[in-house]
Amino acid sequence: MCGQNLSIGVVGGASPTSDFQNQTLGGDFPFIDYSTPKRYVIGAMLEYRLTSQISMEADGLFHPPR
Repeated sequence: MCGQNLSIGVVGGASPTSDFQNQTLGGDFPFIDYSTPKRYVIGAMLEYRLTSQISMEADGLFHPPR
């Protein structure tokens, strides 16, 4: 079988739990209540297939400091 040995991609995400904070707009009578992520992660992925069952992967990730 023949195929590509090198894969390149983009990865990203955010935590749905403790990384979210509630925001309320409207002062005494709030009319918008929503959650926003405090932090996110984004980066690049590189994978090289050595055999049909073994591959190596390297990720470079960035997340903003708190």
